[in-house]
Amino acid sequence: SQKQYRKDLETEIKGKGMQVGPDTPEIRRAKKASEIASTKEYKKDLENEIKGKGMEVSMDTLEIQRAKKASEIVSQKEYKKDLETEIIGKGMQVGPYTPEIQRVKRASEIASQ
Repeated sequence: SQKQYRKDLETEIKGKGMQVGPDTPEIRRAKKASEIASTKEYKKDLENEIKGKGMEVSMDTLEIQRAKKASEIVSQKEYKKDLETEIIGKGMQVGPYTPEIQRVKRASEIASQ
């Protein structure tokens, strides 16, 4: 019995190293522990970085909307200024039925859909 044990030790274990399959209970337990630790770190970051600081979304949104509206107004004023100086100031007539105006109007309608 002792000789058989030593023989098995020499032929089966010694020199081969321990080989662990990927689906042993110990490996599964270690993976699960790693996932839990990772989730805890993620939630800790959430608590510290986001919830603790608070966000004022409504104020940001109002400011952004106000800035966009101001930008649109300035853009329209510049556009109309260019119209007055470049086209009307040179004696050209701009009617709503010229082919170019109709093309631009149609393109604008398509873009807004």
